[in-house]
Amino acid sequence: MRGKLLDQIRAAVVSGGTDPTTNVKLAGLLTQARSSGVPKSNIESAMAGSGSGAAAREAVMYEGRGPSVYLVLIEALTDNRNRTRPEIRHIIEKQGGVLGEPGSSAFMFHQKAIVEISTYSFSSSGNTIDPTELAIEVGAEDVQVSSDPETGARDSIQLKCEPSQLNAVCGAVREKGLEIASAGVMYLPRLSVSLSVEQFEKAEKMVDLLSDQSDVVAVYSNHELA
Repeated sequence: MRGKLLDQIRAAVVSGGTDPTTNVKLAGLLTQARSSGVPKSNIESAMAGSGSGAAAREAVMYEGRGPSVYLVLIEALTDNRNRTRPEIRHIIEKQGGVLGEPGSSAFMFHQKAIVEISTYSFSSSGNTIDPTELAIEVGAEDVQVSSDPETGARDSIQLKCEPSQLNAVCGAVREKGLEIASAGVMYLPRLSVSLSVEQFEKAEKMVDLLSDQSDVVAVYSNHELA
């Protein structure tokens, strides 16, 4: 988990530079890394490319389609496209899918920033504000709250905003005394494809296999369980 997070930091630096005030994707990843307890030295090494060969690597996006017509986006950081693309194509084709051309899947996704608030800090801060009201006050465009089905306790509070507003929303959340569990920019599906249990399990397997490929830093899909 930490290794992939550091790879994502390297990819963000390669594509957008080292300044988190202008590179909002990097800003979110740094917040997530610190919240996850990643050592400062590891973060600094990832940003500088120390011992990673990051300076010779480039950020690449691959697009594919699964056997049940769901779509995938694959972010990779590679020093050899001629190695990475065939390996990704092999994984997708072995699972019954197809590796597409640029633009074949990306149109079905859009970038959004997601800020997850620590539910512990929310419940222990003495803050009685409703999550929906919180979203409005901090400048988020939407909020999603999930709860434990047995206890009813909140499991997750996620705020969604435009990537350009990530730093501002994170700052406003902290000003309210709340702790950010994670924050980052990701690709969300514009339309999801509903799959049967069997199809869903196969789709999850393909995503897992892609995620395990050494050059891949993130995988996004528009499949969901019907």
